[in-house]
Parts: sequence; structure tokens; C-alpha cells
Amino acid sequence: MFIVAQTVIPRGHGDSTGQEGKETMRRWILCVVLLLALPVVACSFSVNLGGDETPEPSGPVSTATPAEAAFTPAPTQELPTPALPTPTTPAIAGPNVYDVFFAIDVTDDGEPVDIAADFPVGTTVVYAFASFDGMSDGVECESVWYQDGEEVLRDPFTWELGESASPLWIANVKNEDGLAPAKYSWELYVDGDFMVTASFIIGQEGLSPTLYEDDFSDPDSGWADTELDGGRVGYLDGFYYVSSLTEGTLIWVSAGASLSDVAINVEATQAYAGPDSDNAYGVMCRVQSNDDGYLLRISGDGYYSIHKRLGEEYVALVDWTTSDVIRQGNSRNDIQAVCDGPRLVLIVNGQLLGEANDSTFAEGDIGLVVTTYEEAATEVNFDNLVVTRPGASP
Repeated sequence: MFIVAQTVIPRGHGDSTGQEGKETMRRWILCVVLLLALPVVACSFSVNLGGDETPEPSGPVSTATPAEAAFTPAPTQELPTPALPTPTTPAIAGPNVYDVFFAIDVTDDGEPVDIAADFPVGTTVVYAFASFDGMSDGVECESVWYQDGEEVLRDPFTWELGESASPLWIANVKNEDGLAPAKYSWELYVDGDFMVTASFIIGQEGLSPTLYEDDFSDPDSGWADTELDGGRVGYLDGFYYVSSLTEGTLIWVSAGASLSDVAINVEATQAYAGPDSDNAYGVMCRVQSNDDGYLLRISGDGYYSIHKRLGEEYVALVDWTTSDVIRQGNSRNDIQAVCDGPRLVLIVNGQLLGEANDSTFAEGDIGLVVTTYEEAATEVNFDNLVVTRPGASP
């Protein structure tokens, strides 16, 4: 699904994602300089049952013909019967699940066998273990499995494992014909609240590190090419451009992918902007169907940030901050945005600039985004987009 959208961000309304966020940083820097100068002047499933934010109005969304997302069918599962350990007194009030790991087997006494994070091709079952305390029997839980970012299992169950254990088998995934080579992720929810997530890989040697790529040399590769209210997007001379033509209008376009943990690498060149290069551009990850997601951006005047779009709010996870690493004006910057579990990382020109943790969104689309905060338009040319598994070289 290739989506283009625009969100109007009026000035003078306390927009924490752009102009005012950067103006606040400039005033803060000025205060620091004055204070320093003052002395001189004066981030089939089985369950073991036995054992600064600002509202911003959203603009219209245009949707192109969706592309089918490829994924491996869900594996089948079965329910083993592990031993139930004797619970201990909870260390803290309230549920806490932590230290998740995976094993290839479990003993009759409930002990893990062959703990690992990477399992060979042909593995038929993997068990999820975790430590926990502050739990209560009878509370409603939900276990969710993902396979290469695609949800394949969602199973509600009632907790009957006691108040505390360290560690205990909680769930497993199984396919008698062998689990398909892929990255698998497991999430646990307790009484509707997200508790923990962890991942493992089947057949690392059989997995390509590249999840998605486009050098935009083919104008029929599937990205939108259209005019928008306040902007335009399209192919031109072997790159892909995104233009924000109206002050305070966020223009973004997505690839139509469904991914979870990614490292997005792209070359971004500011083609033109206003005299102050007062803008924002970069990438989005885990974009939801309602346009929510994470924005990891820089600006033509040397700032960077990480924001979460949640409903009509833009939550600053890393507020606008200056960096000499960013090449200002009509220059090229190499952007890498890592979204790995709850960890969000922004790397520019090979240097880590910002890092945050947020677990609101586990998977979603990827996108390219541009906003101008001046009367003059901003256009950014994107090229050589490569999306890999975190830790892999593009």
C-alpha cells in the first residue's frame, strides 16, 4: 500500500515537532552563552497453563493501489505439559515480566534445554522462558507471535502460573515440518498492558539481511507520483522527491510494507528550501493505518529529533537538538533510522545522534517525510533506500 499524506501544522500553535521546538532550543543555547559570559561582564502459540505534545489536525490521505505484502504462513503449535514450579513471594507490587530467553527443548522438570537466539533450519519447536513477579492467578493475558513482522498468532489465556518464578516456560511455537527461516518475535500482554517482547531467528544463514530496497531508477517501482494539497511526491532523474510547498504542512509517502525491526538507510539531499533552511525531513517507521508511527528527522539548519505521532499529538521522544554532524543547506545527509524492539536510534553521516525507547508500535510501514516551516517550499531528494534487519550491513 503506497500512501501519501499531508498534515497541516499551523504556526503559533505550539508545534513541538518543528519551528517552536527548534526556537526553544535556540533560546536555551542563547541563555547558556549569556550565563557563561556573565562573570566576564560582571524503547496452532501455546500457553503453559500447567506449570511536549501538541494536537495537530490531520490532512487528507490519498491511497494508491496496494501491493501485496509477502509473508510466510503461520506455523502450527501444540500444548506441552511442563511441571508447575512452587511460586515465591512477589518482590514488588504489580506485574513485572523480564529476562526473556528461548530454548529448543524443556525437561520434565521445566528446565530449558539448549538456550539460544539463533536456531538452525529444521528446528521444530522453540520455547519462550521468562522471569516474573507481582503476577496474580486469574488475570487475563494475551500472547502474540510475529513472523518477519507479520502477526501470525494472538491467543488470550488466563494466568495460572503463580505470583513469581525465575525463570519459567510460558509459551512455545511449533511446526512439525520445521519452522520456516525467519525472525520470530513474541509479545506478552497482562490485563491489556504490554509487558515484554523478545525475538529469535530460525536459519540465520538462510535469511537475507535486506528486507526492502529501491534506488528509484525505475519510475514504475510502485511509489506514488502525485500532486497533493500543500505538496507533491514523485520520481525524477533516478531519485524520489518529496516536496512540502505550504508552510507547516507535513508531506509523507509510505512504501506499503509491513515490517517490525528495521534499519532504514537512505541518502537525503535538500534540493531547495527557504533562506533559513527551516524545515524537517527524514524517515518514518512502524507507520500505522491511521498514520500514527515514529518520525526520525533532521533539518536543513542543523537540528535532529525523534517524535511519535499518536492520534493528533506529536510526542517528542528526543526533542529538536543541534548537531555539527548534520550538513546544512542544500547538502546530502546519509540517514539511518533503527527501530529495533522498543529502541529507536537516529544515525546521521555515520554518527549516532539520538536514541529513545518506546514500545507503542511493534510493526508497520516505512516512509519518507518532509515539512517546511517557512513560506518558501522545501524539496528533498531521496535515493538508494535500503531497509535491513538491525545489525546487518546495507
